[in-house]
Amino acid sequence: SYEYSFLKIEFGLIDMQHFKLQEQFWGHRYIEKSFADRYRFGPSADLGVDFIFNIKSKFKVDLTFSNGEGYSNLQRDNILKTGLGLESELFKGFFVRVYSDIMKDDIVESTGVFFAGYKFKKKLTVGAEYNWKLNEDYNEKYNRSGYSVYGSYNLPWNLELFGRYDFVKSNI
Repeated sequence: SYEYSFLKIEFGLIDMQHFKLQEQFWGHRYIEKSFADRYRFGPSADLGVDFIFNIKSKFKVDLTFSNGEGYSNLQRDNILKTGLGLESELFKGFFVRVYSDIMKDDIVESTGVFFAGYKFKKKLTVGAEYNWKLNEDYNEKYNRSGYSVYGSYNLPWNLELFGRYDFVKSNI
């Protein structure tokens, strides 16, 4: 990776930015993967390059070019995935992220994510995300979407109460 001022460039096998914030808020990967990873709305890491722009420490914009195959598959074609994300801490502890990507062959495949989360004084964390995938695996009109809501509350004696609800649907 390379950093200069407000720009960070990551290349090679990179973590996909659209997973990082959701995984941070969920915080229980040792029990279950984050929603987008669990239901395969995209790979959590991929071969490519990521340009991350930090604007006034309030906004982060990331532009990603990757092979779209994930870290466990070789590049099988000459199609690249292009992704664009915008992330912001709107006010102390309240984060939002919007992300979309596109891969074009004869048919266009696209993924989108909307996330909002709130952390209150290291005691309460809540998050919600909505994910959709259009023309999955280049199958025209095969669309999936779903949402996840989760939260945790830190109790005395190093205990934590947490829960999560996921809903996924497909038109096929």
